[in-house]
Amino acid sequence: MTAKQFDGVLKEEPLKVYIVLLNPPFHEQFQEIIDRIFTYVSEREFLNFLLYVVISKIKNECHDYDYVELLKELWNECPVNFKKFAENSKYFDFLDKALNHDYSSPFKEPNPPSFFVPCCVSDLLLTPMHRQIFKHFNVSLNYD
Repeated sequence: MTAKQFDGVLKEEPLKVYIVLLNPPFHEQFQEIIDRIFTYVSEREFLNFLLYVVISKIKNECHDYDYVELLKELWNECPVNFKKFAENSKYFDFLDKALNHDYSSPFKEPNPPSFFVPCCVSDLLLTPMHRQIFKHFNVSLNYD
C-alpha cells in the first residue's frame, strides 16, 4: 500500500484505522500517524478512541504499549472543543477516573453502561476491502 492509498483509507475511516493500528504488530505505524489524530477524527470519534484505550487496553492490562501514557498525552494535547465534548458526555465520569487513577494498582472501574468494545475490533469495524488491506499491511509512511 502506498502512502497515498493509506491516506485515503485514513481520511475515509479514521477511527477504525487508529484502532487497528493500536494493536500489534502495527504500533510503529500508529506512532507515525498519532500526531494527526485531531485532523482526522471528530470529537465523538476521539472520545470513542479514548474509551477504547481504557476499556480494551488499560483495563485488560495490556503491556505491549504504554496505553496509560498514550491516554494522558492525548487528553493533554487535544483541542478544547474535544475536551468539552468529552466532559459533557455521559462517559466522562468513567474517563476522568481513568485519567486520574494512579496506576499503582490496576484500573478496575466498571465499564460505563451502554458502551461495548468488541473483542475482535478489526473484524467488526473494517469492511472486507479494508480487512484485506490490513491483512497484508506493509506501508511506508515516508512522504519524501
